[in-house]
Amino acid sequence: MTYNITILSLGQLTQPDVSKTTAAFANILQEEKGYSSWWSNVVVTYVHLMDKLWHHTLDNYNLGNIETNEFRHNLAWQFGIKETDKIDDAWNAMCKISPENLNRISRILDSANEHNKLLVISSTNPLQDIYIKTQTNYLGLYRENIDIIKSFEEHDLSLKNLAQKAINNLAEDGEFSHIISIHRDIKTLDVPEGVKFTHKTQQEFFNDLDSTILTGEL
Repeated sequence: MTYNITILSLGQLTQPDVSKTTAAFANILQEEKGYSSWWSNVVVTYVHLMDKLWHHTLDNYNLGNIETNEFRHNLAWQFGIKETDKIDDAWNAMCKISPENLNRISRILDSANEHNKLLVISSTNPLQDIYIKTQTNYLGLYRENIDIIKSFEEHDLSLKNLAQKAINNLAEDGEFSHIISIHRDIKTLDVPEGVKFTHKTQQEFFNDLDSTILTGEL
């Protein structure tokens, strides 16, 4: 029996809000260093810029090149703050899922069945992966007909590369007939001969969910 594969990112599912993590680190700086709110936000912006240009702590963690303890230690040093669980909480703050978004995630996950599998591409890291899992586990994020490929396990931050690798692995079974990507960075893939590839917007995807239960005909 053939099936469809719908590709989306973990970020599209969870809709992270980076401003929450920015605010959380700014709060730590105010508490520990006595900085003003304005200066704390300046420092957070500066630390993030220097990490992108020089330290690469965030990218290395998302790539799986460093362990969580080293990630926490590096951030504590870069911010000049204590190495405590507050760092974990601040880092995870962007991934807090609202009740409304949990309902939205449930709709997406429930579209997965034997005719339509979901391929979730994740460019996150171990701390946030666990945090998201604790919030979504009861919805069945890790269930049959849903595959998840993670950047920190594959050592690759490119969503397109991760999707291509997953498709290549699934192609060994040769059972799927249609790939549907709803991510803006995955508009093309090398697909096996005879397999149809379609790119849809998120709105088009939700219109499909609203209009019908996804079947092998879509």
